[in-house]
Amino acid sequence: TGGTFFPSVYALAVSGSTVYAGGYFRTIGGQARSNIAALDATTGAATAWNPNANDWVFALAVSGSMVYAGGGFTSIGGQARNYIAALDATMGSATAWNPNASSTVSALAASGSTVYAGGGFTSIGGQMRSYIAALDTSTGAATAWNPNATSTVYALAVSGDTVHAGGYFRWIGGQPQSYIAALSRSWTDADVGVGDSPASAILSLAQSAPNPARSSTVLRFTLPAAQPVTLAVHDLQGRRVASLLDRALRPAGT
Repeated sequence: TGGTFFPSVYALAVSGSTVYAGGYFRTIGGQARSNIAALDATTGAATAWNPNANDWVFALAVSGSMVYAGGGFTSIGGQARNYIAALDATMGSATAWNPNASSTVSALAASGSTVYAGGGFTSIGGQMRSYIAALDTSTGAATAWNPNATSTVYALAVSGDTVHAGGYFRWIGGQPQSYIAALSRSWTDADVGVGDSPASAILSLAQSAPNPARSSTVLRFTLPAAQPVTLAVHDLQGRRVASLLDRALRPAGT
């Protein structure tokens, strides 16, 4: 449509003799494929597997007969899926698994009965989750695991009882952590004392005034200590419509 197209591959996952590729492309392995494909590990040729995502795929994870995909798509595997989906590894069709993220999913890691997801979302799996979540592989529902990062998570890796996370955050898992952290897989909100979680220790947000407002309003918040603050406005569907502060260091007080 007049714009410049720059094809890219952002994600790879290997299972047996198949290499799954995700990104922003229209052809790969000698075939027309929209943003996701399966390639023969020996020849590089595209197989018949063709989920046909309508926008870029940024994360892939394979577990058994399932290929989990995350990205900026809203349709994949023949179904409407918002930013995350489970695809049959044989047919390429989307399964009933549907966590329905509020925004992009940039990282995935599958381990046992759990799929860990990171990205720019603030809700996923039927729960409010800030940029990182654990999802049940059967239901797609978010588990109690909730490290609550302060900004986008771009990378995830699971090793034993630890989930390693990387991204643009400055706080995660109830602790100040700059861009990379190791999180216990058994960690939940209950492991963080009152006053130690990001929601209570970093920011106390007062009612906006005036409310309702037509053209402008004032947002006041209180910090018990100097901390980086991220403040955004979301609509009723959980979509970010304005970013007011992005990891801006603010002193203690109101």
